[in-house]
Amino acid sequence: MPRRLIQLFAGLVLYGVSDSMLLLAGLGVDPWDVLHQGLARRTGVPTGTWAIIAGAVVLLLWIPLRQRPGLGTLCNVVLIGAVITAALRLIRRATAARPRPRRPGHHRPPCARSSP
Repeated sequence: MPRRLIQLFAGLVLYGVSDSMLLLAGLGVDPWDVLHQGLARRTGVPTGTWAIIAGAVVLLLWIPLRQRPGLGTLCNVVLIGAVITAALRLIRRATAARPRPRRPGHHRPPCARSSP
């Protein structure tokens, strides 16, 4: 059992980190993250928190179905949202503190450019 829990937590953490990288890259995300990102932009509440809220709402919708969520489902809701929030803060802080390298030839004066 402990080995499976470690695998579960490792997978959820990696998913949360990769999800936050997709959000930061701006190249497109899955439909649920579009919802979370849109709600975050409208309200100012972090994207990871919206992931937890949306997951909790979905779990509440299970009540009429008389389904009991397992440990993995509950961990999925809480851990991925928490990791998304933490990873977004950490990655943004790390990239803001480091100066971006200039691309070669990006800021050459007009006289230094070669003619076509």
